[in-house]
Amino acid sequence: MAKNTKKRAIIYSNVKENKKRAEEISKIKENQINLNDEIIIGMSKTPNNKPVKSKNNKPVKSTKKVNKNKSNSNKPETNKSIQNKENIDKSKQKINNNQEKKSVNLQKKIKIRKIIIVSLVIIILTIGLVVLLKSSLFNIKQINVKITNNKILTESKIKNLSTLNIGQNMYSINKKKAIESIKSEPYVESVKIKRSLPSTLKIEIEERTVKFTLDYNGQYIYVDNQGYILQKASEPNDKIIITGYSTTDLTDGNRLNIEDLEKLSAVMQIMKEAENNGLKQDITKIDIQDKNNYKIYFQELGKMAHLGDTTSINDKMTYIKKILEEEANYEGEIFVNVDLNNGEYPHFREKV
Repeated sequence: MAKNTKKRAIIYSNVKENKKRAEEISKIKENQINLNDEIIIGMSKTPNNKPVKSKNNKPVKSTKKVNKNKSNSNKPETNKSIQNKENIDKSKQKINNNQEKKSVNLQKKIKIRKIIIVSLVIIILTIGLVVLLKSSLFNIKQINVKITNNKILTESKIKNLSTLNIGQNMYSINKKKAIESIKSEPYVESVKIKRSLPSTLKIEIEERTVKFTLDYNGQYIYVDNQGYILQKASEPNDKIIITGYSTTDLTDGNRLNIEDLEKLSAVMQIMKEAENNGLKQDITKIDIQDKNNYKIYFQELGKMAHLGDTTSINDKMTYIKKILEEEANYEGEIFVNVDLNNGEYPHFREKV
């Protein structure tokens, strides 16, 4: 009995010690901090590397990729890496340049093709047009001649001069040659040749008009207001006769020399002022030998006026008209070639 009692006392004492120890352990557990749900400032959360189990208790692979180069991201680039980058950039640029060259070459090829196509179309159209114009559709069936200021020229003469004939192709004729041939006629001032499709040709002529007559060794040479020599005649016409000229080559179609052309211009000025004063119809001849003293003849009135040059010509014509009226019954000479600014006066000298 004594032994059993002793055993029980030991067991009871152990139970009490174990109970006390268990209580102390529970208190320690209660006072511990659970770090699993807490975030400590200044420290990064450690990744949970434990494999996640699925419903079938099989581990599931993580979908997150580990950046192997993360540890090297903050390291400075070496010369080798910089050179690699430059090589990559150069290769990219080379590829881009090649692409641009290919694009430019393609555009050039397209442009050349377009030019070739357009050129071929133009050539074909041109050939077709030439063939059409050379066809009998455009052969001349009628030649019409129109002459402005017509007094001398005739239609038949113009047609003969043109060398153009019925039946010729309108686009085969040489217009320039035809115009030159027609202008060989001194009375022709201007020529125009027009095509009236499909088969009519029009020739338009402007005829020169005789304005003056040159006295030439018993003959008379007709001249227009531009000094062109139109023809020689054995009798004078109703135009004013010009004497005192210096031109020697008086072939039909030629023109007076420069000196005579200047004097002819003065003659036209004289005639204009004479017309303004009602004297044009009375003038029969003008001597232009001396440009400082033009001589005007009034043959029917029996008088001749010394005009001088063409300065103050309006005043001079006024004096001539007055003297002609006052000395109507006498033949003689009128002198208006005086210096009116220095007190000299026009006067009349009766013929003795």
